[in-house]
Amino acid sequence: MDTDSNYTETLEKTVRDLLERQEDLIRTAFTDQLTGLGNRGGFARSLEEIWEQELPVTMAFIDIDNLKHCNDIFGHDAGNRYILQVSLYLKLYMKVDEAAFRLGGDEFAILSTIATEDDLAKRLEHCREVLLKNNDSEMPHSLLFCFH
Repeated sequence: MDTDSNYTETLEKTVRDLLERQEDLIRTAFTDQLTGLGNRGGFARSLEEIWEQELPVTMAFIDIDNLKHCNDIFGHDAGNRYILQVSLYLKLYMKVDEAAFRLGGDEFAILSTIATEDDLAKRLEHCREVLLKNNDSEMPHSLLFCFH
């Protein structure tokens, strides 16, 4: 009996470990490592889920203006700090049922099934104003938006 009990415990632990590793892999596959936002894969997955449910969706695409210039002059650490700052502000200005994604480099997206384009544009414009006001670097930054 002891051998069966040990075998069962070992098997249960192995299954738990495999499930944890699977969750970690899924999280890594759909999450941007720098910002913690969803990544391009997470964006595609979320958009597919929205379309499958036939929900209305407002998409905002966001680009950090002058980030390459900032990286060239101040280094990639400064650029990464600004990317983190932008991602933090995007999280702050999003509503509960909205999701933000870093598509790569200086490109972000927001998916909303609850906001109109006007509502999202107003919040992103306010986000841009606050970012510019609180910009503590010598490099002027701005965000560019487009909606679909």
